[in-house]
Amino acid sequence: MLAFKVSSQKQLTDLLFAGNQFDWFELAEASVVTYNTFHIDGNIKKEYYDNNLIEDEVKEIAGYSLWEQIRPICFSLIKGKHLPIAFLVLLKYPDNMLTSWLEDNLLPYSSDNIYSLFISIRYDKNGLSIITGVNRKDFSTDRTLEQTWDKYIKSFLEKNGIDIIERIK
Repeated sequence: MLAFKVSSQKQLTDLLFAGNQFDWFELAEASVVTYNTFHIDGNIKKEYYDNNLIEDEVKEIAGYSLWEQIRPICFSLIKGKHLPIAFLVLLKYPDNMLTSWLEDNLLPYSSDNIYSLFISIRYDKNGLSIITGVNRKDFSTDRTLEQTWDKYIKSFLEKNGIDIIERIK
């Protein structure tokens, strides 16, 4: 797990809310605090969909909405004359891409043993911070998975021009 502050706050918020660089992540949850607190649960409610869908089609509906689908809603909540008081966007690596990510990074883990790889982006009076993390189904003292995920996110942010200023203790 890494926890750090971001110096290029405007750049990151522009990429997050107006760009498409994060669109392929799944949204676990989001909250935006402006004149009210708005909370979005990214879990897709399969019962919402038409009862005429055949069972296989319902199974293919992902567990979480993509950030791309929810981003315009969150953007509409933060845009305007006033800065938001706070926001939190909790993104997770898509389950359907996890096995190939593990293979690409030569990691000897099964996606069946991993709940999620995530990135938490939080803005409040203390600034903009990012926390990376891994939710595992099993216990392991081996931190290779976590270290590889941290390195991947740092590289992703650097590739998109996001500067990290300090590690949060």
